[in-house]
Amino acid sequence: MRFMKILRYVLPTYLTALFNTLYTIVDGLYVSYFVGPLALAAINIVYPLVNILYGIGLVFALGSSSLAGIAFGENKEHKASQYFIHAIMTVVVMSLIYTIVIILNLNQVIMFLGGSEQTYQYCQIYSYIWLLFAPIVVIKDVFVFFIRVDGGRFYSFFISVMGGICNIVLDYLFIGIFPLGIFGAGIATVLGLFLSVMLGLFYFVRRRKTICFVNPLWD
Repeated sequence: MRFMKILRYVLPTYLTALFNTLYTIVDGLYVSYFVGPLALAAINIVYPLVNILYGIGLVFALGSSSLAGIAFGENKEHKASQYFIHAIMTVVVMSLIYTIVIILNLNQVIMFLGGSEQTYQYCQIYSYIWLLFAPIVVIKDVFVFFIRVDGGRFYSFFISVMGGICNIVLDYLFIGIFPLGIFGAGIATVLGLFLSVMLGLFYFVRRRKTICFVNPLWD
């Protein structure tokens, strides 16, 4: 019985992480087939920047959701919601600072990561898309972790799955049907993330159990 309880918690968490990798894999498959090896190389060159962005979201989402879980154990539900708000504010500010710093030095960063004259334009396009939509990327991670802490582990899995499916469909549409190339791949990915964020927002507005949007000032 205890094993089944653990499995019901672990399985959605594992599958959520699995579907998060789908964004990169699908982009790579479509880009390599429809655009070419240079565009695929550009995605791999730029992806360390994306990983740092994901890292910003994960660090604060994981840490603050753990604190929220402790607050739940102490019957301080309002404090848990404040951790939620603080996490959102922090990741948005951090992502914007990161975006500004990278954009101001984008040429040097691309070359440092291994960009060349042949891949530079692809790298630039893909980088701009991810950086300009950076807040969406990090907010999605916060939503996923806090929905799980709030008891909606299957819903957190659901929003990741829907984002992944949206990415697949839009990749085919923007790259396979409309020849938007690597720009289409980037837009398809961030729109998939945007869908996950919207579904997460719906949860906290309409379906939440305890965690909600509150005044960020400590009581």
